[in-house]
Amino acid sequence: MPGPRSPASRPPAPTAGNAGFAQYYDQVLGGSTTRIDNSLDIVPHAWNDTSLSALPALYEPDVAPDIWIYALVDFARYLPQGRGHTQIAAEAPPLAGTIDTAIIDPSSSPFENYLEQAGYPHIGAYFALLGVTIGSAAMAAVRTAMGAPATLAAAPRLRAKLERRNAVPAGVK
Repeated sequence: MPGPRSPASRPPAPTAGNAGFAQYYDQVLGGSTTRIDNSLDIVPHAWNDTSLSALPALYEPDVAPDIWIYALVDFARYLPQGRGHTQIAAEAPPLAGTIDTAIIDPSSSPFENYLEQAGYPHIGAYFALLGVTIGSAAMAAVRTAMGAPATLAAAPRLRAKLERRNAVPAGVK
């Protein structure tokens, strides 16, 4: 009896995110599922260079891009190169997202406001766009884990990573 095949000997299969997977998904499940995404959610934009190029201006004019936002997007543009990332049901129109101007802090940097704004369409806005209500305690937990506290904690780490990768000239604030 033959033993299990090693991963290296397996034939290539469609992988989530690549063109083969998207084509397979669309053929097999496309007619029975609905792709839902928010036009202002950065994650559905992070698939290929064309959609990534829209990210710096995604929240304009409320959050104008700065050098840190451009550096973050340039770094993100490098990641999917050559991987053939393709959205499932690519022709499905996104839900019309809105910018939450209430969470923009004029005393924060554009980079911090961008990150915080990115969290809202990625998490909280879907509840409103889909008409889903959750309890206030659950929403508070979501905001704590993924809202302003998490964003403000992530901003310095992202800045440090971008500096280490020389994505931003030294000393830029």
